[in-house]
Amino acid sequence: MNNISFEYALEKLEETTERLEKGEENLEVSIKLYKEADSLIKCCEKILKEAEQEITILE
Repeated sequence: MNNISFEYALEKLEETTERLEKGEENLEVSIKLYKEADSLIKCCEKILKEAEQEITILE
């Protein structure tokens, strides 16, 4: 999940969450989607933290 934009990661997270919320996937696919969502959340958090650090430096 390196070198992707925040917007892309957030969009993919929303898509993944929607699929999980529908509850139409089998257990194996649901677990895969959950892991994907977890990775996307971590990616978004990392990008936000880096942006926060840049803002702090600029202040």
